Amino acid sequence: MKFKPFLGIAAVLFFFACETAVYNHEDLIGAWKGAGWTLEDGESRPVEGLTFTFYETGSYEAGYGAGSEKGTFRLEGDKLYTTEEGKLEKMVKIVQLTPDTLAFEMNRMGTLEKMVLVRGE
Repeated sequence: MKFKPFLGIAAVLFFFACETAVYNHEDLIGAWKGAGWTLEDGESRPVEGLTFTFYETGSYEAGYGAGSEKGTFRLEGDKLYTTEEGKLEKMVKIVQLTPDTLAFEMNRMGTLEKMVLVRGE
């Protein structure tokens, strides 16, 4: 009987420890440029020309080399969903969002990749 209060407190702490981060739409708004892109095996990808711009309207533009895309985005907890014009919705997991750094993980054809962006123009 003495353990019931302890178990209740432990359950509440466990619940809050498992809760995912919640990011604000406003924190994402602005221009971001590539600072790092690594694959789970440690291989890195070039980030020259890698850019994302998120707008208050819920739209975004992204560029990488000769390629580009634009569409809409939304946030749910630690998930960033993007829908490129004429394509299906994609999702990445935000692992860091500070005033100057955005990092997310994505599953690209079965390989975990981490992309790091910094505020820029």
